[in-house]
Amino acid sequence: MVAQKRSVPACSARRPPRSECCKAVFLRLARLLLARLLQVRLLLIRLLLARFLFVRLLLARFLFVRLLQARLRLTQLPARN
Repeated sequence: MVAQKRSVPACSARRPPRSECCKAVFLRLARLLLARLLQVRLLLIRLLLARFLFVRLLLARFLFVRLLQARLRLTQLPARN
């Protein structure tokens, strides 16, 4: 009968010292945490950029409306003799 190979975690396959196994797990968790922090940082940068562009759009719209109102006022002035 053929013995089936059991799948074992990488850190217990060679039976390294327990500290090595813990260090590998710690490094993996640290990499995952760093990747998550980078994702959050990119999301915050995108949100700030979107907010900045939205505020600029509102300001441009406000100034454009003011310009149109001033132009309309100038065209409606009575003609002076």
